[in-house]
Amino acid sequence: MRINLLPREERPLKQTEVRWEFIAGLIATLLFLSVIGVTIGATVYGNRLEAITVEAQARQAILRRQVQDVNAIQARISSHEQQESVYKELLAEEGTSFKDFARITAHGYSQL
Repeated sequence: MRINLLPREERPLKQTEVRWEFIAGLIATLLFLSVIGVTIGATVYGNRLEAITVEAQARQAILRRQVQDVNAIQARISSHEQQESVYKELLAEEGTSFKDFARITAHGYSQL
């Protein structure tokens, strides 16, 4: 018969037993690694969102410039349409005299 004089806490473990400190350390390590993983994932996600935001702001600036260009073109078109309506009114008031003038100047003098 063997007598073990060591206290219970210091005795070697059986092959099927695991110390609770090891399990606690393992859980702490896994928890730490998962926190690191979540932090890295959140950082990558934040960087991606920031890049998308910068890209969207650049695209929005381009679209604003295009809207300004379109508005300027529309203003020019409306001013040209106003000039056209003024010219049409002048032609309508004068009758056929301008049309005859255009027809006369389109031919050479020898054909008159």
